[in-house]
Amino acid sequence: MRKRICVVGLGAGGFHYALERLIGEMPGDFDLVLVYAMRSQAQHNWRSGAPVHRAYAVRSPSVTGDWWLTSMWWSLVAFWRALAILVTTQPDCLLSVGSALAVPFGAAARVMRVPLFFVESMTRIKAPSRTGRLIQRLCLARRHYVQWPTLENDSGLTYAGAVSRGLHAVNDCAQLQQQIFGFERRDR
Repeated sequence: MRKRICVVGLGAGGFHYALERLIGEMPGDFDLVLVYAMRSQAQHNWRSGAPVHRAYAVRSPSVTGDWWLTSMWWSLVAFWRALAILVTTQPDCLLSVGSALAVPFGAAARVMRVPLFFVESMTRIKAPSRTGRLIQRLCLARRHYVQWPTLENDSGLTYAGAVSRGLHAVNDCAQLQQQIFGFERRDR
């Protein structure tokens, strides 16, 4: 049976590129569920060879210029939308690089008992991002990867190489692939 990976936080920038590169490096037989942070970019700019099961657009809870109450509202909206997407598509895991959408999707995934694998943004050299800190504090990710060895520590952050340098992802994709495909998820 083909595994299904939900890829969260796509758009037009670095998170999109990193996820595309990471998925492109992973061998295996899997389908993708794509979640874009902007409706205008849905699926037309995805260049990975993996088959796409479905694509969705969900507004990011963190948009420049929003004040905190607006961000909280959009976080709740994104959580309910994430639950609907996860119930509909039944992914085996979620994968996100740095996107604020990882928090509501991670919370929904936790409710659904679907593991989240979070890769910190390449730009985070000295400390995790706000999203990364929330993912870590709320224990939303099965594995929290960082792209700089200076960020690896005893609190659950794992250095795995850098996506932009090929990450030959997480030690030649073997470790990440084992994490994603090497576990048994609850019965569907």
